[in-house]
Amino acid sequence: ADWLQEPSQSELARAFVAWLGEILLPSRMPEVPLPRLSNFQEARTLLAERVKEWTRQWREEGLRKGREEGQAELLMRQIESKFGPLSDEVRQRIATADSDRRLLWAERVLTAERLEDIFE
Repeated sequence: ADWLQEPSQSELARAFVAWLGEILLPSRMPEVPLPRLSNFQEARTLLAERVKEWTRQWREEGLRKGREEGQAELLMRQIESKFGPLSDEVRQRIATADSDRRLLWAERVLTAERLEDIFE
C-alpha cells in the first residue's frame, strides 16, 4: 500500500483503484452498494471501514444457509424414516421450500399417515 502511494506508481495505483472499484468488488459483491472510488486513499479507507462489516455479514449469511440446509436434511431424514426413500421431486421440493414451510411439514410428519399428508 505504501509503495502504491509513491508518485512514481500513480498510474498503477489509478489502475488498481479502477480494477478494485469497477471489477473486483462489484463482481464479488453485486448486492452491496459501493461508492465510486477516485483514488487509492479512498480505496484503502473503504476497505478498512467495511471489511469487518462484510466479514460479519458473510458469517451470518453462511450460518443462515447452513441452518436451512440442516433443516432440510433433517426433514428429509424424518420423512424417509417414516415413509421410505424420497423421490427426487420431493427432495427438491423440500430443499427449495422456505424455513416456515419446512417447520410446518416437520410438525405434520408426526401425525401423517401418508407422505401426501405432509405436503397438503
